Amino acid sequence: VYDKWDAELDNFMMKLSIVDSFDLKLAQVLTENTNAGSMLTLAEETGNFIIENDGTYTLRMPIKRSMLRRLMRKFNSDCINKLYYGAGQYYLENGRFPDAVQMFEKSGNTGKIFEVLKANSCKNQADGYYSELRRYYLRMPEEVTVDNPDMIAGMSMLQSVIMNEDESERWYGILKEYARKIDKNRVLKVDRK
Repeated sequence: VYDKWDAELDNFMMKLSIVDSFDLKLAQVLTENTNAGSMLTLAEETGNFIIENDGTYTLRMPIKRSMLRRLMRKFNSDCINKLYYGAGQYYLENGRFPDAVQMFEKSGNTGKIFEVLKANSCKNQADGYYSELRRYYLRMPEEVTVDNPDMIAGMSMLQSVIMNEDESERWYGILKEYARKIDKNRVLKVDRK
């Protein structure tokens, strides 16, 4: 069936298969096609492959699986990682942190995972995604976490959310020590002037 498709449509659909759903902007980001709206229309006209609901598109599961397999066969790992990275960046910019972390993990970019966790730690605790991101927080090496006050606070909050009071208090103590060192350094700088 796909051999009868236009090559541009085939390429377009393969790239979209890495995400569960998308809007027009994400389709443009992933496919690097400014004509994504026309391509979505063409895909809808070609077959019953896409479901559209209020501006959100979903590939039907059989086509998604098939396109993803084709993508993995036809593209090299650098191209595939770039697609996942682009999706992760889009989700990060739109505050969809759990989706962003999944995409960055698939792209192999652990530095961006840290960036997402740090951004999540800066959010109001009621708006943060601590439960959804807990496995990523818990896998973060402690020596990396203790150098960033936002991450220290995030770890304390996470431990509280998962009802691990002792660990939450331990991280809170690390945060207080971090703040004490900062205050001490400020006093030393003022005294030297």
